[in-house]
Amino acid sequence: MLAKIFSAAVLGINAYIVEVEAHLESQLPAFATVGLPDSAVRKSRERVNAAIKNSNLPFPQKRITINLAPADIKKEGSSYDLPIAIGILAASGVVSQDHLDDFVILGELSLDGSLRPPSMARCPLPWRLVRISTKAWCCHLRTQARQLWPTA
Repeated sequence: MLAKIFSAAVLGINAYIVEVEAHLESQLPAFATVGLPDSAVRKSRERVNAAIKNSNLPFPQKRITINLAPADIKKEGSSYDLPIAIGILAASGVVSQDHLDDFVILGELSLDGSLRPPSMARCPLPWRLVRISTKAWCCHLRTQARQLWPTA
């Protein structure tokens, strides 16, 4: 099962799209993040796992591979938490994938599942960001923004 979520990053003064791909397969449970993640991105597995479970959503007991593309550019910060979580939930069938390719999603998850805004220093300013909750941001590419993450 595969899901693709679009996120964004800044390299110098340029913003670029980061494709967050979540792949789930029926093997022993494991979680791997590839695509040149820094330590904050690698640690997202712990935040995402706790956030999904504490939001009363099922965390898949499968081998999970998260790919951050392009793989040749280092990904930094915790703003990939929300797209990784949505990717896992979409790949496992909990969240519909129907309109996910219309959004660029950024956000940090706390362990209880609540959202923290991405650091504006790392926020890709060329895109008009739309608030989808009190602390999560996305850029809707085609139609009006709507909330993708369950609220408490």
